[in-house]
Parts: sequence; structure tokens; C-alpha cells
Amino acid sequence: MYTSLLLLLAGSGSDSALDANTTERIGPSSRVLPRCNVHVFEPVHKTSTKSRQGGSTESQYDVFSRIAPRVNSTPRSSADWILFGSDLTFRDAHRHPAIRELIELAANSTVPIVASSFFIHTRVPHLRRRSVYIFSEMETRSEQILVPFALTVGSKLDGLAPPTAWENRRTALFVGHVPQLWISTTRWRIWRQLYNRSDATVASPDVWTLGIGLECARNGTWQEHCTGLHGPVNMSCDLKPRSATRCRAVLREPGFLRDFVAAGGAVVPSKLGRDAYLRAGLDHKFCIVAAGDYPNTG
Repeated sequence: MYTSLLLLLAGSGSDSALDANTTERIGPSSRVLPRCNVHVFEPVHKTSTKSRQGGSTESQYDVFSRIAPRVNSTPRSSADWILFGSDLTFRDAHRHPAIRELIELAANSTVPIVASSFFIHTRVPHLRRRSVYIFSEMETRSEQILVPFALTVGSKLDGLAPPTAWENRRTALFVGHVPQLWISTTRWRIWRQLYNRSDATVASPDVWTLGIGLECARNGTWQEHCTGLHGPVNMSCDLKPRSATRCRAVLREPGFLRDFVAAGGAVVPSKLGRDAYLRAGLDHKFCIVAAGDYPNTG
């Protein structure tokens, strides 16, 4: 089943459907993978794109609508696995009734079932001892199938000027969220090495919030430093680490307290809009991608 799912995801950028034998190449050799029969189960309760979070129908979490149209449904009696035909990702009036239908389907099925639930704040309940697998941005349980976020660039690139000549490009582009150190230190370490390089573009809307770790060294240190950067009106300057465990993660990071203070105003929030980000991708030699809060972002 996992092989067929990977093939489906790999082909999700084309118009082909998962309904034919496929040749799998492994090094110099190849073998023919058998046809995979997939039944798309259509529940009574189906979530609507109109209710999706933020009103967006092109969310990075919208994996289901990229996969489902490319699956040719076969009769349930001959299916190797079942795709549950309602996205469980976004908040919707039909979401919980659809989950109940999924639970009932699982109780009466002898083949694996795959559903899509791709947002951490609306996690599908754990279905114990049932063969239900979930397309997810996380892999905290054995039944979760880690898949990338859904991104659409499309014609956006067509409206931009041609790429900068290679020899004239800046070296590295690194932008985006930098998680707290108790979640991951990877992006902080990259940011720290690049922020003051003249041949790199670095932007983050929230690297400054890592400064709450200064409180782990001495009470009041973060508020003093934060107020100096943002002024006394910023309520986030009152934030503190919420546990000793998190402080230990901060203090284990080599040189963090020194390096964060030394960065000064470089930690002030900065962000590239979508068009500016696409443009920057054409003006740099390398775009650095690193795992963040979610393991599928690397």
C-alpha cells in the first residue's frame, strides 16, 4: 500500500490517475509494480472548500484536493485500499459527522483506509486497532503517513522578470519561521550563520521570540532586551519560558545567549510576501530548506 501511495503522490503534478501498472526504477535495475485498486468511499457528510480556514482554497494544508481527483475509483469488493472521500483537515460543520462515518467504515472494512487530516489543531481522534492511515504533516503515531505541504506556484513565475544571471546572483536565501529551541535548533543555527552575511538574504517574522530564552539566565533579561528592540508597548516582551525543561534546551544550545544578544536589531521581524519570495528565488543561487516545527517541511 505504501508503494502505491508514494506513486500517487509522486504523480500528483500530472493529469495521470493511479490506475495502471508502473515501472519502478532502483539504480540500474527496474521492476514492474502491479496495478493498485483504490476505492474512493463517498461519505454522506463531506466537508466544503468554502469553510476552509482563512477562506483559502489553496492552503498549504489542502493535500486532499490534490490527490482525490487523480484516483480512479474501483469497486469496493476489488479494492486493495480505500480512500475516504472527505477531507478531515479543516474545521467544518460536517467534519465530526464525517469522522464518525470513517470510524464506522473502519469497523466494517477488511482493507486499509486512508484519510487526510493535515492540520495540527484539528487532529483526528486515534482509531485504535483499526487499519486507518492519515495523510499528515506529523509522524507522531504509526498510522500517520508523512507527506509534504501542498504548494502552488503555477503562473506566478510567468509574470516575473527573467532570472538573474547566475554569476550575479546572491549566494543563499533563507526565510520563514524559526521555531523555539526546545522544538528544533536547526533553523536557529542556520539563521545565526547567515543573518550578517552580505551575500545572503535572511528574513524571519519570529526569530526574535527565541529571546524569551534569555529569561533562563536571569529574570528580567528578556523584557529589558525586548523593550529596547520593540519599545514598551509590545506585550510579547512579558513572555517567559513555561517550563524548566524548555530552559534546559535553551541553555544546552552552545553560545545562544551570547549570539542572540549580539544579533541586536537583526532579530526584528521581517518577512517576504509571496511575490517577493518567488522573485528572490530567481535572484539567489541556493534556497535553504530546513525542517521546522513539522518534520515534513524539510
